[in-house]
Amino acid sequence: MMRWTLSLILLALTGVGAPALAERSIPLHVAIEKGLVDVTVNGRGSSTGDSVQVTVRRGTRNNLRIEVSPGTVIESNTGDVQSMALGGIKYERIGDQYHEAEAIELTDDKQHVFILQGFCRDFEKATPQMQSTFNVSAPDSADTKILVQAAKLGASSKLTQAAIWIHRNGVSDEQLRKTFPVTQEEIDGARSLLVSIESPESTVDVQLLIDKLAGKLSDRLTEIREKRAARREGNEERPAAGRSGDRLRTLAELEVFDKIKVAIGN
Repeated sequence: MMRWTLSLILLALTGVGAPALAERSIPLHVAIEKGLVDVTVNGRGSSTGDSVQVTVRRGTRNNLRIEVSPGTVIESNTGDVQSMALGGIKYERIGDQYHEAEAIELTDDKQHVFILQGFCRDFEKATPQMQSTFNVSAPDSADTKILVQAAKLGASSKLTQAAIWIHRNGVSDEQLRKTFPVTQEEIDGARSLLVSIESPESTVDVQLLIDKLAGKLSDRLTEIREKRAARREGNEERPAAGRSGDRLRTLAELEVFDKIKVAIGN
């Protein structure tokens, strides 16, 4: 009995008999090329953010750990919707629950569903839908640079998406504003991000313009609040219409301020 107990303890300590994860991560496109996984890639009805769903099953008896390299390209099987650049793995879907995930870990023969961060690449084409399917290709170097720099700076998904469209498709500010819920500040930030990639020695600060605008708006809101406090202390009466107008202007400015904070990923 003692001998069996000792054996079980040794098994537990060494991990023998338990499924061990692969020591090295394999890029998704390499795992597909080598036939290590069976993969179906679908859109999720969005151009930006958590916009790609991957259903994956291992094609080998070995345990696998798979990563998604920034800039990995997925191309539409039909060609009628935008191709996309993948930013990384966000969640694993287990039943109706979503759990944060950094890698695709496969230790059994079941199907697993993961949600990936993705960004559209072809401005003139339609947004991928749930029924849109894709093939996975190697990373695009230009997309990789944009996504790595955006992550480094903590840029928002919308700012990152704008940068990809501007770089790949040369879209104008007006085109972006008409078809995508993006502010002018985010567009300016996207253009600065691209400059910082092409000219790393430049003194251009991606967040400089946004920070200046945030500072000016903060000063403006402080001034409004100080004037209101002064009126309250002096018991000044103002027409109801004037007070209402002040409130509406302040709310509008606060909304812009919130958008600015979103643009820099705060």
